[in-house]
Amino acid sequence: MAWSPDGKWLAFVGATSLRDSTAQSLFVAPAGGGEARDLTSNYDGSVLWVGWRDAATLLFGAVEGTRTVMNRIGPTGGPIERAVGGGEESFVFITLGITTGVSLDARGRTFAAPMNTAMHADEVYVGTTDGRQVRRVTNHNAFIERIRLAKQETIEWKAADGLRIEGILIHPLEEQAGIRYPLVVIPHGGPEGAAVNAFFVTFPQSPGQVFAARGYAVLYPNYRGSIGRGVAFSRANHRDLGGKDLMDILSGIDHLVARGLVDPDRVAIQGVSYGGYLAALA
Repeated sequence: MAWSPDGKWLAFVGATSLRDSTAQSLFVAPAGGGEARDLTSNYDGSVLWVGWRDAATLLFGAVEGTRTVMNRIGPTGGPIERAVGGGEESFVFITLGITTGVSLDARGRTFAAPMNTAMHADEVYVGTTDGRQVRRVTNHNAFIERIRLAKQETIEWKAADGLRIEGILIHPLEEQAGIRYPLVVIPHGGPEGAAVNAFFVTFPQSPGQVFAARGYAVLYPNYRGSIGRGVAFSRANHRDLGGKDLMDILSGIDHLVARGLVDPDRVAIQGVSYGGYLAALA
């Protein structure tokens, strides 16, 4: 939560009901008391961090699909505008209880944050909250620049019931046209987690680039129940755990087989937490 600079408002990230999978909506309440208002009720994303640029402008960090962004909105609502992000860099926000995020200066004009890309692990970035200047200021793992990493991209497919599903695909490092490759599927935990187009090298949850270097294609699916697509999507597997969410993953495998990338007889799955349950059910 965050107080407005003039002390009139309290903004916080909360849930819309007891049945929400996670706190992912932006609320603002009058500091003197009164009802909290949900400013993101129609937002197709998940809010994970909140701060203030000034007394008239809220900043919030969010997952939108497979991207992380910083947006702005007024304390009484109105249009959501992009402040920073949506490109190559991924903010590291609050995820599954691990607190990281964005640090603002006293005037709300400059920020510092840990950020990564598909090509490097977390580094410190600084930038302006109007999005005009964002730059990386640390280089803790320069050796990564000497390592070849495989192509990775956001893909989407249709579930069996027609719902649009997204995921991150990492191609085999030495991919050649016309060859079908073995596939490793790595569903995230939660289920209210999300795969974003970020750095996938760490074990045990994100070894995608390691598998890709050994000739595998790798799929990180954002099945229904994931964050990043709004409250309704994250609640879409309630009372159906291991049901349509698992079918979303199998549809993603079928999609990659139909593309000619994957050998349907050589498919593996691994997961941690809820991803482990899905792997066992699969």
